[in-house]
Amino acid sequence: MVTEYGGFGWYRTTADKSQLELIREYTRDIIEHDLFSGYCYTQLYDIEGETNGLFTFDRDPKISLDAIRAVNEMRKRR
Repeated sequence: MVTEYGGFGWYRTTADKSQLELIREYTRDIIEHDLFSGYCYTQLYDIEGETNGLFTFDRDPKISLDAIRAVNEMRKRR
């Protein structure tokens, strides 16, 4: 199980990457390792102090929906 999906947005990191870059990187890691058979991003929306959502509190996309779709359509490198 992958919890917090890297914690971007909520936790301070030294990574100088956008939220999309981090989502792409963490998803690629999940896909590339045979330890996982799937993943589920559970925090879709920002709420109060939590800012890991793909959408703002008002349900506006923080990242292009096409970019999110492209991440979810990635395949394992052969």
